[in-house]
Amino acid sequence: TAEPGVELLVKGEPVELVNGTYKKRVDLVESDFVITVTATDTAGNVAKKVRVLHVDWTAPELIIVEPQEPEVYVRENTIYISGDVDDPMIDHVLVNGEVVTMTSGRFVKQFTVLEGTTEFVISVMDAAMNGASAKVVVIRDLTPPTYTSEVTPMGGEILYIDGDMYSTAPVVEVHLVIDEVSNISLGVGNDLPSGTDVRYRFDLEEGVNDIDIYIRDAAGNQAQTFTARIFVDTTAPTIDVQSPQAGYRTKEDTVTIHGFTEVGSALTLNGETVNVLSGGEFRHIVALVDGRNEFTLDVEDAMGNSNTASLSVLRESDVAPSETGSVGSTISGFVIGLVVGIVIMMAFMYVRARGEGPDDLTEV
Repeated sequence: TAEPGVELLVKGEPVELVNGTYKKRVDLVESDFVITVTATDTAGNVAKKVRVLHVDWTAPELIIVEPQEPEVYVRENTIYISGDVDDPMIDHVLVNGEVVTMTSGRFVKQFTVLEGTTEFVISVMDAAMNGASAKVVVIRDLTPPTYTSEVTPMGGEILYIDGDMYSTAPVVEVHLVIDEVSNISLGVGNDLPSGTDVRYRFDLEEGVNDIDIYIRDAAGNQAQTFTARIFVDTTAPTIDVQSPQAGYRTKEDTVTIHGFTEVGSALTLNGETVNVLSGGEFRHIVALVDGRNEFTLDVEDAMGNSNTASLSVLRESDVAPSETGSVGSTISGFVIGLVVGIVIMMAFMYVRARGEGPDDLTEV
């Protein structure tokens, strides 16, 4: 307001006075804005007023330092929330309406969290009523993840033998479906992308292949480790015949074939099933015929690997036919010789006796 009849200048521009009042629109800029009003009456008297406006349209910058992510998973029942504000004139922030004081532009406070989801809203306002806010979502999770698993052979099949897993394929794929987003690891320094649907292929080697996959959710809850032991067997089973030995000869009418092979294998002898005992031992009694007896052992393990071994046994009777003729000839010759010798000896004695007779008569 001003007295009637004065001449008014606002920032050097004339302003009309109406009924002792005036108004003027002034374009502001963000800064310390100075407004000067000058009034001059008809007598030449001058009055001057100065007003300084701090024009601030910029909201303070609010930076959450901890936690580093807007949504975090924890297992503990407390969490620290800290942050920075760039306006040195601000001395506090509000966290869910609670005043948290600041020191050197930073605030820090520990809060209690219950199991489940808790939201924290952090807000700040400067002297010009410019405000800023941020939200932190804390999920307290005490439940480890669960999952289903499937092992698929790539180019072969999976067999279960006595509870053990065998693969005829050189590669298997493990598929895990997890009930929550989890971190997947095959061991130290070998992490897989996080997720709920995980597929990974493993190259298999001959023998035993152990697969371990570690699953941990964002809160750090460790699921039961996925473990699989897969056997790869492309080796033919062995047949170790302990007896009879090579070149075996016997006069018995049976023989026991004894030896060892791979546990769990199917064994036949000349097409007849042979029972394989624990430890892979087998004993089988077979009948023999005179002469050479040929035997073939065929074995096949559960993976389809096979092997063959052959052996022969010679059965000799008490007097072999070939030997009977030889012995008979020998005995006949002996008898004939003996008879001839006796005849010759008797003839000699007879002749000698007749030769001695006349001499004896003459002496008489």
